[in-house]
Amino acid sequence: MKKQIVIGLGEVGQAVYKVLSENYKNVYCYDTEKPKYPNKVNYIEDLTNHNFEIMHICFPHMQNFSKAVYLYQQVFK
Repeated sequence: MKKQIVIGLGEVGQAVYKVLSENYKNVYCYDTEKPKYPNKVNYIEDLTNHNFEIMHICFPHMQNFSKAVYLYQQVFK
């Protein structure tokens, strides 16, 4: 199974993470704020040495959205 990460654990990100983690192995998540229930998620604090094949972007569009996505892509590839 491909290693996946969900970026952003707001309302949408939590739902995406829940569905994926119930059906697949190797699903992780990251948010700029730590999750409220860290024992229930595969939360990544260390942003180095991870090779994800699929990245789910679950944070709202903002002025520098493309740049933020590009930076996450560089960190998590």
